[in-house]
Amino acid sequence: MAHQGKHEESEGLDTKLADLSLDEKLFRIVYTSVLIDVGSLQDIIAQAQMNNPRQQIGGQLTVELENNKVRQILEGKYRDLIVLFEKIRRDPRHKEVCLESRQYIEQRSFRKWGVMTLVVTAALDGPAQGKKDLKNDRKSKKEQKILQVEYTSRLKNKEDIGEIMAIARIKNQVLGVGGKLSLYLQDSFVRQTLEGPEEAINDVIDKIQKDVRHTEFKIQYKIYRTTRQFVCWEARTYDESSHIDAVPLGAA
Repeated sequence: MAHQGKHEESEGLDTKLADLSLDEKLFRIVYTSVLIDVGSLQDIIAQAQMNNPRQQIGGQLTVELENNKVRQILEGKYRDLIVLFEKIRRDPRHKEVCLESRQYIEQRSFRKWGVMTLVVTAALDGPAQGKKDLKNDRKSKKEQKILQVEYTSRLKNKEDIGEIMAIARIKNQVLGVGGKLSLYLQDSFVRQTLEGPEEAINDVIDKIQKDVRHTEFKIQYKIYRTTRQFVCWEARTYDESSHIDAVPLGAA
């Protein structure tokens, strides 16, 4: 069963219970939609990170920020994907849900269950003026000074880290911010280095400082750099206590 290269109505995907019984075969679904509010993407990703590992679902999510378009590849067991797609189709946060392809597969392309790769792009078919503005925006970011800031804090509830990381992955990629976040689980200690355009870094730091999920917030250092040390942003958790006297992450 394979349907590719042609969009079909989302209602065309049969969701009758008879089709779901005992079907354990690997399946792939690709769909597109438009988000009513791109701000809801934060909650969508947080929910996926919580629910997908239970059902061994992986995939890739592409977001076109200029027009709120979403394209998602989902891989997992047939019956789980059919149920999930039906929920997406009925989700009021989406509109214009369109099934792009569906097929059984022999093996996964996305092997890490529950890990959703996020790709943020400019619109592929957006207006020329919009692309011009995006180009000018990237140019203005390059002209700004490169600021690197390291701070430490503690999370009031370490369970919040999943949502924090999901949101950070989206926003940092859009803002051109790189760096590294380390969370020490035994004492909920956070040490994060952020690097990027000065205006973006100052804005991110200001929001973190005001975030009620953090306590004991403290700036460790601020420096300007001529070249970038962190091209992308990453986060890691450690099953140990923090070493507060350790050398700052960006100082090496």
